[in-house]
Amino acid sequence: MKIIINYLKDHIRNDFNTVVYIYFIAFISTTLFLNYYFNFENRFLAGKHNVLGVLCYFLFYSLAYYSIAIPKLLIQKQKEILKNPSFWIKSVSFLTLLSIAGAVYFISRAKDPKLINEYVFAFRLLNQLKCTLIYVVPLLILKKIYDSNVSGLYGLSFKKQDLKIYFILLLIVSPLIIGASFTPDFLKAYPRFKPWIVGNVFGLSKLSMAGIYETFYALDFVMVELLFRGALVIGMATIMGKECILPMVSTYAFIHFGKPMGEAISSIFGGYILGVIAFRTKHIWGGCIVHIGIAFLMEMMGFIQFYLLQIRR
Repeated sequence: MKIIINYLKDHIRNDFNTVVYIYFIAFISTTLFLNYYFNFENRFLAGKHNVLGVLCYFLFYSLAYYSIAIPKLLIQKQKEILKNPSFWIKSVSFLTLLSIAGAVYFISRAKDPKLINEYVFAFRLLNQLKCTLIYVVPLLILKKIYDSNVSGLYGLSFKKQDLKIYFILLLIVSPLIIGASFTPDFLKAYPRFKPWIVGNVFGLSKLSMAGIYETFYALDFVMVELLFRGALVIGMATIMGKECILPMVSTYAFIHFGKPMGEAISSIFGGYILGVIAFRTKHIWGGCIVHIGIAFLMEMMGFIQFYLLQIRR
C-alpha cells in the first residue's frame, strides 16, 4: 500500500496546479449535476446504435477529454503539445474507438421462437465481447505507427509483475463495496447477469451460464483498462507526460454517467488512482485486478442478496 501512496504523493507533488485542479473539480461537478438532473446520458445518448450515435458519443467524450486537456496544457504553458499532430491523431483515434463501442449494441433477432433464449444469451455475450472486437486491431496498428517502443500493447504486457499490492487494495475497498450493495441503485443494477429471469440455454445449468457470462464480463473490463489506462495514459504519456491523467479521468467519469451517481463519483477517484499507477508502472494489470475484483464482488453480492438474503428486485 505504501508504494501506491508514494506514487500518488509524487504525482500530485509534480502535477498539482491550483487553477487546473479547481477548474477540473468545477467541470466534473457541473457536468455530473447536469447529467443526473436532466438524465442526459440515458435520455439523449443511450439507444443511439448507428452512425449518428457514434458521432454523438464522440462529441460527448471529446467534451470530457478536451475540456480538460486543452486548458490544462495552456495553463501549464505546454501549448506546444497542442501543435503536435500526433496528439490529435492519437487522441481522436482513441476517442473514436470509445465512441464506436458506446454506440454499437448487438440486438438478437431470433428467427425461431423456440430458440429465443439461446439467441438472447449469445447476443449478451457478444455485447460483452464488442470492445475486444473494436479495440484490439486498431490499437495494434496505432502502436506500430506511433508507439513501437512501448512495451506490450499499451500496458497489456506479459512481463513478470509484482501484483500483490493490488489484491491488498482490493481487500481494503471491499467493505465499501459490500456496504454500497444494499442501496436501491445497486439492487436495481446488479448482478448484471440475473439467472432467475433467463431460461436455460444450450442445455447449460444456471451456474454454467453465469460462469460463461462472468468470464466475458471480465474480458470487457480488461478492454476498459486497455483503452483508459493503456491508450489514454500509457499511450498519450509519450506525448503529454504526466498531463495525460486528468483528461483520462474526466472521460472515464463520463462513461459512467448512465450508471448510478455513486458509481460515477467513485469512478473519478478510482480512475485517478489507477491512472497514476499505470503511468508509473507502464502496465495495466493492477487496474485489471482491481476493476475485475470490484465488478465480481458486486456481482457476488447481487447473487447473495437474491439467493441467500431473499432480497427481491
